[in-house]
Amino acid sequence: MVKIFIGDYVSFDHEKQSNEILPLLECLIYAITPGRPLDYFLKNILANGFGPTGGDPGWSISWIEEPSDALYPDDWQNFMNSHAGASGCFEAWTYQKISMLDPCYAYYDRHTLISEVQAALENIKLRHPDRSHEVDKIIKELCS
Repeated sequence: MVKIFIGDYVSFDHEKQSNEILPLLECLIYAITPGRPLDYFLKNILANGFGPTGGDPGWSISWIEEPSDALYPDDWQNFMNSHAGASGCFEAWTYQKISMLDPCYAYYDRHTLISEVQAALENIKLRHPDRSHEVDKIIKELCS
């Protein structure tokens, strides 16, 4: 396993993950930072009705249930077609001129999002043991 850290806490394992995960990881760099409560953005992403959230320097994660709400409706529909029975999915978008990703967006099921959030939180816990209680609480409340 070769983990490449993107930002301080988000990691990418090129042996296990495809580049399709990169828009989500780019968003999580900004959504999970130790300079504020770790659930500052996660509460809107994973609770509160899956509200959209995002910020500077140009990122967003939104729960999308209708193609008209998606930034890229055709790609949203393709994702939904490959995930029969799903009521919606998460759309991760980054500002391409900053992220340099192409494409700069992708769609994800809840399991994928939760898995990447948990991985980033566990990395924070390893580097900041004093925040273990906060990380464990977030995982229990938002990632279960």
